[in-house]
Amino acid sequence: MIKAIMYHYVRPRDAKFTHLKYLEIENFERQLDYFEREFGFVSKSDFQDFISGKKSDCHGVMLTFDDGLKDHYRHVFPILKRRGLWGIFYISTAPLRSKTMLDVHKVHVLIGMFGGSKVLEKLLEITSKEMILDSFVNTFSEKVYALQENDSATEYVKKTLNYFIADEYRPSVLNQLMNKFFLESEQESLSSQCYMDIQEIHELISHGMIIGNHTDSHCVMSKLDKSQQEEEIKKSFEILDNLFGEQEFKTFCYPYGGKHSFNEITEKLLEKYGVMFSFSVDPKCIDQSELKLQDLPRFDCNQFPYGRSN
Repeated sequence: MIKAIMYHYVRPRDAKFTHLKYLEIENFERQLDYFEREFGFVSKSDFQDFISGKKSDCHGVMLTFDDGLKDHYRHVFPILKRRGLWGIFYISTAPLRSKTMLDVHKVHVLIGMFGGSKVLEKLLEITSKEMILDSFVNTFSEKVYALQENDSATEYVKKTLNYFIADEYRPSVLNQLMNKFFLESEQESLSSQCYMDIQEIHELISHGMIIGNHTDSHCVMSKLDKSQQEEEIKKSFEILDNLFGEQEFKTFCYPYGGKHSFNEITEKLLEKYGVMFSFSVDPKCIDQSELKLQDLPRFDCNQFPYGRSN
């Protein structure tokens, strides 16, 4: 059986981001050593044969990296090249076309640099009760961040900004928060430092890495109606195809990842657009006997030795 592993931030110790959850480079290397020793790695061709049904059984680890972060080019890519490994890098396309930071990463930057308590204090100053939708609170409250270790302030901020607040208010609230903590020039610098650029992604592809779709704006798909979901999928694939051409796998990864983050509409749209397979977040192996191609499970790296964040 295959163990798909999910990574986000992988970087050296960073004194500016004392509250950010990231995997230090040394531990990333130690974890790869552990995977190689205990399970081995799945080759790209074996994985393709397994997913397409040409191979009935396959064992080992495969690596996935979400959000198109600059960390992946600076720190992950050189290690994979040196070890002869491949990975799938899931890209949200809005930063490629607009050079702006996604809402999810504004939340990460705010909490990462200043801590949940300080951000919560400012958040409470600029939000009101009507901005929070009871339907979202009831739907998502018990389902999100269950596997993360967050202090209560951080969890409140992340749940509110990523799930509970009405979409019409989120951009304004986040912009106000960013303006309270950063100068405009600082925000531009943070955005440029956050993501891989087009040339860097081309370099990954030229060395055998796969680029996958992570929507355009990194939204919770289950909160959107069918037309909004289709726009996110269609637009992001068009951008990726225009910039990078056809990939060996047409693949998708659900933002936020849990079963709560997508629905049957999402899966049917992905099939409509010819997606070969999609990853959610569900800590179990990919098993041929229960293969659901638009809902493949993944482990978070922190569920294995050396994978805990700083």
